[in-house]
Amino acid sequence: MKAFFLLLAFLTSAFASAQWYPDKEASAHMKAVQESKEKKSVLWDMDTVYASGVPYCIIVEMSNGFLQPHNYSVRSLQNQELIYVTYQIYYTESYPDWFQVTKHQGVTTDEYSTIEYYTWSFADNQKVESPADKKVYKMVVENNLIQGNDLNDEEETKFIALNAITFSQDREGTDLSRLLNTKRTSGISIAGDSVMQDKVLIGKVKIVQGNEYGAAIRIMMIYLPDGTMIAEGKSYGSNSVKWMLVTKKDNQMRIITVSANDGILDVVKYLINGNYL
Repeated sequence: MKAFFLLLAFLTSAFASAQWYPDKEASAHMKAVQESKEKKSVLWDMDTVYASGVPYCIIVEMSNGFLQPHNYSVRSLQNQELIYVTYQIYYTESYPDWFQVTKHQGVTTDEYSTIEYYTWSFADNQKVESPADKKVYKMVVENNLIQGNDLNDEEETKFIALNAITFSQDREGTDLSRLLNTKRTSGISIAGDSVMQDKVLIGKVKIVQGNEYGAAIRIMMIYLPDGTMIAEGKSYGSNSVKWMLVTKKDNQMRIITVSANDGILDVVKYLINGNYL
């Protein structure tokens, strides 16, 4: 009889625990949603993404291999898949010259550097790549990519334009000769420190000379007409035709090759082509 009561007590305890944990999880979920509403923040919990406490879409993690970051299935609230985001990574066999100079003096060629990015495959067959430096659920909301049960076509177009750089095909730096013969870059000229397009001022450029880590360096700063800096480039050595360019709005860094060692016009056209200027 004693054994019977012990068993009954154990089963009662197990049942109570089974009820308590879901209730606790639901309570924590509701609290997180309320905080999202109060703080006007983005929340991803129980596969649902909330924007300021309001359900926005569903994102389901998909396996991407052992110990690898996951891929993501982005779905409408009706569970229709609209975007599939794939985590990608590649390794370079050695650090480029600028990295050895600025970051790792004496680095050997048997070391590897990595580039991580996402490939976004949209339901309308459009594709684009982006740096993997932000959470996918935040990028979906910040760029307003979902509208009801469908893609937000206008915002999808903007998102693709803003992520013009293709990581998978551009691992050794951008050859600007591929970018110059476009209608978008026609009529561009440099007059002193002014960037002109069809006689209209669209930006300002400043180059200064300096020294960094014992090496001669040129620094190029590109501004909008109102003085907002949109990009900064560094070039090591007085005759180098390679610039390490960082765009400020998305903090992307690329090594680009220009046609002359100052490269102002080439860099400006690159920024215009990528919708930065």
